[in-house]
Amino acid sequence: MFVRAASLVCVLALAAIFVPSQVDAATIVRFTVAGGAGSFDIELNDNTPLHRDNFIRYIQAGLYANTVFHRSDDQLNVFQGGGFTLPANPSTSFLDRVVTYDPVPYEYGVVADWSNTIGTIGAARTSDPNSATSQWYINMANNSSMFDDPGISGLYGYTVFGKIVSGWDVAVKLFAAKKWDWSLVLPGVPSESPFTTLPLWSSYDGGRWPMQNEFLTIQSAQVLPAHMPEPATMAMLALGLGGLLRRRFRK
Repeated sequence: MFVRAASLVCVLALAAIFVPSQVDAATIVRFTVAGGAGSFDIELNDNTPLHRDNFIRYIQAGLYANTVFHRSDDQLNVFQGGGFTLPANPSTSFLDRVVTYDPVPYEYGVVADWSNTIGTIGAARTSDPNSATSQWYINMANNSSMFDDPGISGLYGYTVFGKIVSGWDVAVKLFAAKKWDWSLVLPGVPSESPFTTLPLWSSYDGGRWPMQNEFLTIQSAQVLPAHMPEPATMAMLALGLGGLLRRRFRK
């Protein structure tokens, strides 16, 4: 009897080890790219709670669905999205702007901890360090020397609030798409427009308005449930626990 009880305690202890609490689990976001191009997962930085919660707010409101990657910059090695969406009326609009919430104050320095290294996600902003809203960028190379806080009074870097933990190959494939300078095409678009390095799929050949399926588009964005053990691990635990209980109740 003592052996059976001890075995039951061991199984329950293993279950507690293999099932992490939702409080301790990292927040993971999944972006799925339209056209079957794949998906990538982003782990959010708990040391930047304002930017983390702001990002989740846009996701839960559905505001990142149908957004396009509008900047693919080989000079700065950044791949940017979150600012523009496929137009509601393609015949009258090139792209629509994402509806934005209030700007998020700057979060960086020792507390934020994460640097603008390859694969991390940073908050895009204007020259005002407290102006970040919906736009974000992927560091496609180590940009820490350019984008991190320089530690000089009055100068600010760019807040890193996430990093890609799965699907990096998808991000690389998207970044490799051909870039087009739409400041040469759209009337009244200034040369500093975000559309000077607009990535489009290879089906676009220039000389016409892009079709919606030629933009690199986020089909869906979702916050994943807290991490759970692999199905095989759960099955083994369930079988072990079930066997012990059956033997106990047969006595």
